[in-house]
Amino acid sequence: MKIAFFDTHRFERKIFDRAHESIQHSVIYFETRLTPETAKLAFHFPVVCVFVNDELNNATLAILKAGGRHF
Repeated sequence: MKIAFFDTHRFERKIFDRAHESIQHSVIYFETRLTPETAKLAFHFPVVCVFVNDELNNATLAILKAGGRHF
């Protein structure tokens, strides 16, 4: 499964990579925060992982939904 990780830093990636090794997910990291302007980066990803500084407002969620995400 492809997972889009937003707002991640290089030092965090080793931890996430190790956690996903045994279940063989394909993780793509975006250093940018998730916002209405960056939400299209998540198109074609069935899963999006967000963090506390991301903008999960109506505009962002509408764009994610248009890209096939279900909430």
